[in-house]
Amino acid sequence: MFRKGIGPILLIQAVLLIGCASHRIDTSWPAPRPLGDGVKAYRPSTSPPEGTSVEGVPKVEGPLTLAQALLLALVHNPELKAFAWDVRAAEARALQAGVSPNPEFEAEVEEFGGAGERGGFDGAAATFSLSQALELGKRSKRVAVADLEGKSAGWDYETKRIEAFSSVVKAFIDVLTAQENLALAGESVQLSERLLETVQKLHEIGKAPALEIAKAKVSIASSRIEHGNAARNLVAAKQRLAAIWGGGADSVDELSGDFLAVASAPPLADLETRLSQNPDLARYEDELRLRRAVVNLEKANRVPDLTVRGGVQRFGDADDTTFVVGVGIPLPIFDRNQGSVAAARFEERKALENGRAASLRLRTELTDAYQRLSAAHAEINSLNKEVIPQAQSAFQNAEEFYRMGRFSFLEVLDAQRTLYDARARLVEVLSEYHQSVAEIERLTGQTLNP
Repeated sequence: MFRKGIGPILLIQAVLLIGCASHRIDTSWPAPRPLGDGVKAYRPSTSPPEGTSVEGVPKVEGPLTLAQALLLALVHNPELKAFAWDVRAAEARALQAGVSPNPEFEAEVEEFGGAGERGGFDGAAATFSLSQALELGKRSKRVAVADLEGKSAGWDYETKRIEAFSSVVKAFIDVLTAQENLALAGESVQLSERLLETVQKLHEIGKAPALEIAKAKVSIASSRIEHGNAARNLVAAKQRLAAIWGGGADSVDELSGDFLAVASAPPLADLETRLSQNPDLARYEDELRLRRAVVNLEKANRVPDLTVRGGVQRFGDADDTTFVVGVGIPLPIFDRNQGSVAAARFEERKALENGRAASLRLRTELTDAYQRLSAAHAEINSLNKEVIPQAQSAFQNAEEFYRMGRFSFLEVLDAQRTLYDARARLVEVLSEYHQSVAEIERLTGQTLNP
């Protein structure tokens, strides 16, 4: 058979070859959806960092654009970073899945310490062996499951990237809305102060009673309260925006964006065809592959693993050495992994139903967002073309007729309030329009009007 000492060496070499595994990285990240694919996003290193230091967030000088806000968020958002490290962890688990079980060294001494000829260690027999569990068809299936679990983590990251992108856009819109409301409140204060000056002049020449001066001052006080509330709302909106990338309200100065720009949306049927870009739908092909891979792995686990053992045995009294080999295998009489196989099949069915449910949910959400967008677009056109011009004209006429003594001061205040409400409503509807656009872009995974 073997020459003396060659058998154990060959066994050890075979065991070392069995345990080899390759390290594959960057295979779990899906292709980015078109929405924001040109904006750099956080991608962690392949080596686990040491320590607990946190990277600082840079402060933007001057007006903040949407592009700058998106870059800050996709690079520094803590939740997105957490999902990115989860992908790296899944890749590490895939590496571990490809590693075979460790060999086991065993030393055994027998036939010593007895009476007579077996006293002491002179007649002892010493056995030194190395055993290795041999997986039968499981390793490749386990690696396949781990790889697909890594892809699932990659889809979780892509979903979070789209959510972070959309959150920035919506928070940016909130700040722009707050800026417009603050400017509108400031104009209202100026109008009220101008009316007070008009009333005071008319009172001096005896054409307005002192009561109207008091009413004008009440109007100014109310306008200043609205202005103060608008200023506080702006600070809160800036805080919500900056919090997305871990900054504070002081890290956001003025925002630069075209709040007034609107465009009609494509037909709903065209938007429905874009839903395939949504990561919640795009991931289900890999999700079903994962569930099927788990079923295959659980089926493979029904077959017991072999354990082979080989070594040498040394007889002290005869000064002789022999080889020993052995094979062990469990008998699958009671545990045939039947429960795990059934559970894996149920999970496969669950994944199929989850995919159908996600499709129905996204279509419903898209329809709702599209209807809000269409309604907002129609109201914006009506406010810009009819309501606000007429309210502006009515206020100017009321102010002029008041100076001529043909209108009462209450009629002027009513016209002023009507104009303010119409302009405030325009800001509100513009915000609803842009929020609906952002929601549609999140659902479709791409920009609405490139």
